[in-house]
Amino acid sequence: MENKLGKLLTTAFVTALVALAIARLGTLRENPLARHRSRIIMDTVVTIQIYESDSLQIERAVEAAFSEIERLEGMLSVWLPSSDISKINDDAGSSLVSVSPETWQVIARTQEISLLTDGAFEITVGAVMRLWDFQNQGAPIADQAALQRGLSFVDPHQVLLDSIRTKIGLRGRGAALDLGGAAKGYAVDKAVEVLRKKGVKTALVDAGGDIRLLGRKPLGETWKIGIRHPRAQGEIIEVLEVDSGAVATSGDYERYFDRDGVRYHHILNPKTGMPARGVVSVTILAKTALEADILSTAVFVLGPEKGMNLIEQLNKVEGIIYFEGPEKLRRLVSSGCPLSKKENELSTTPFSARRS
Repeated sequence: MENKLGKLLTTAFVTALVALAIARLGTLRENPLARHRSRIIMDTVVTIQIYESDSLQIERAVEAAFSEIERLEGMLSVWLPSSDISKINDDAGSSLVSVSPETWQVIARTQEISLLTDGAFEITVGAVMRLWDFQNQGAPIADQAALQRGLSFVDPHQVLLDSIRTKIGLRGRGAALDLGGAAKGYAVDKAVEVLRKKGVKTALVDAGGDIRLLGRKPLGETWKIGIRHPRAQGEIIEVLEVDSGAVATSGDYERYFDRDGVRYHHILNPKTGMPARGVVSVTILAKTALEADILSTAVFVLGPEKGMNLIEQLNKVEGIIYFEGPEKLRRLVSSGCPLSKKENELSTTPFSARRS
């Protein structure tokens, strides 16, 4: 499947995407001191919002943060032939590949977190992800026989890690990695790290819904993060009031096609190779964007009850799960989720699980 987004974006479409990103982040226009820069990186709109004096030093910091995301895209993208991930996939079943320290770090960390999800998040899902084309509304449903063959390679034991030589490989010839549920979050974390080192004290970095906060807003205000309505384009369904950390949202509305009234979206269940069912959107609050990115995907796959149980078992993790009820959207909200005081019209399903 060819990565076409970068080739097809027109100036008008880029402008529309940036406007959508600004609309989603209710923070961008509420304070006259807020300024933002946006670019298309990693096939999404990346926005950096800052609350600093307009100086050459700050501008250079923002440029360095964008450059860091671009650098990591070059290592972690499955679409770039020269990336570490592509090299690992190309040599699957034959040899281990020398990778950058960043690639090693993100894969090792994803393996650690995925153990908590009972297989709901698995980077070897690339073996079946490659059978789908969610960029094309006319794409066919993945062939079931091919899916079954691919599923035999969706297994954490396929990943071979050589910590001494910083090499990574895959056991089976048909195995493949896909870091689509982790790469953006990791890049956002690293961009914030660059901003901090360059002297920026207050900022927000957003890569297509993967958000990391740096510092407090002026006058100690909380960050207000809008969650996109999963069924009403351009609308905000919920507002979070967050002091720090990271927020990530996974939804079935980003990359999908419809067939016979059924939505086929890009969040696959690693155990079936098919789009996960039962949830339409998940938002996770965590310490890092990498953790939030991975967990939003995992919870989406687990479904409302199992997903919320996982959230409630994890320290310093909160979340909201939206799913379709008999007549309209419903939601589950974790016990410590910092919702805005504005009342939401959605029905809230009671949930008994609480942290011990």
